[in-house]
Amino acid sequence: MHCNVDMDFTDGSVLRDMKATDTDGNQMHPGSGRGAVGSWTMIECPIGLYAAGKTIAKVLFAYDSSAAEGHVRAAVDDIEIGEPAAANR
Repeated sequence: MHCNVDMDFTDGSVLRDMKATDTDGNQMHPGSGRGAVGSWTMIECPIGLYAAGKTIAKVLFAYDSSAAEGHVRAAVDDIEIGEPAAANR
């Protein structure tokens, strides 16, 4: 099972389908694994490179699992949407 932050945009598009990647080159899709179970993993994505001019309608937390059933437990902390820190200096 993999979890990830996803976004719906007002034009009906979804971040997961934009082939967006994080700063480590991992796709921003719930099916793309990253990090280790039981540990925190920082994920940064230059969303503006993939969704320039779009308006975010919803921020979603999504998971993808090959198992048809089961329990999911995950935590997300400090979601920030804005200019990259380097651009704010």
